[in-house]
Amino acid sequence: SDVYKRQYQRRVRGPRLIEPGPTTGIRRKIARIGTLRGVLFGGAASVILYWLTIPAPRQMEPLLQHFSEFRHGDLRYFQRPPDHPATPVTVVLVHGLGLSARVYTDYTEQLVEHLGQHRMIAPDLIGHGESARPEGEAAYTMHNQAAAVFSMLMAQPSPRNFVLVGHSMGGAVVALISEMISSSSEAELVAVVYEEGNLDIGDAFASQRLVESCGWRAVAWMVAQASRVCCITPDPIRYDPVVACSKSLVELSESNTLLPILQSAAKPMLFMYGRVNRGKYTSEQLLVDAGLGSDIVYVPGTGHSMHTAQPDFVFREIGGLVERSWKGGIESTHSTK
Repeated sequence: SDVYKRQYQRRVRGPRLIEPGPTTGIRRKIARIGTLRGVLFGGAASVILYWLTIPAPRQMEPLLQHFSEFRHGDLRYFQRPPDHPATPVTVVLVHGLGLSARVYTDYTEQLVEHLGQHRMIAPDLIGHGESARPEGEAAYTMHNQAAAVFSMLMAQPSPRNFVLVGHSMGGAVVALISEMISSSSEAELVAVVYEEGNLDIGDAFASQRLVESCGWRAVAWMVAQASRVCCITPDPIRYDPVVACSKSLVELSESNTLLPILQSAAKPMLFMYGRVNRGKYTSEQLLVDAGLGSDIVYVPGTGHSMHTAQPDFVFREIGGLVERSWKGGIESTHSTK
């Protein structure tokens, strides 16, 4: 029959080839667009599903048993008084992009064990956590973030002796705060800790992609919405502040001024990297070239989120730096500030 004849012809001749023509290139472009769209939305769906599988965060009530909540201008911040015997040092914990002070204060048990003799302050940066979310990108520059935290620190009672700890984007903010404190006669910088904090544009790769890629911004928007609905983070992620902060962070990182600012303070420094990320950041070589390789510590068994994965290790290292820095001569000359 005709049906069997056509089937036999297909088996003998093989698949029919498409002859090149004016529409062949268009078809290929459409196929590529479809593939790209599938990858984009597939990736976005994977991110959302990943966030949704994270266990629900701890609630606010246990946190307030150890930290008290305050406000200063646009900032919400948490503070814990020191245990006895106390030191006249305040450890300032500055979170990264899109997060909040809760990434530190939710680990109160480990903080108290290793840093309990010092006063601790953890602010929500502007546009993050429960701090204000003003209109316009100018409010979210790294310099404005640093100025807001510095103003809050200057409002604290004496003595004002500060150890600055910055994670990720918080590192760039901490560098600028260190410059402000060094220029002040009313405060003293004791030491600086960088938890994979931003030093160069290589450290800001995620923010750079967020600024340059519509796909990355789409994923960021979906994650921000999920954080509001599903409580996937201790505090909701705010999309507009994240994008605005990313733009400022990229500009500052490209300026290559952050490490010189830290060096000009001439204070003890500690640079922490997750061992999983060892050798992946250009800032590591930057530190080695600057003669600061001995100030690098690698946190075992973790990557970027080091103080949430290995809080005991991280806070113990910070506590050791505080003790060495304070007893190294600062106490005798600046304890009255």
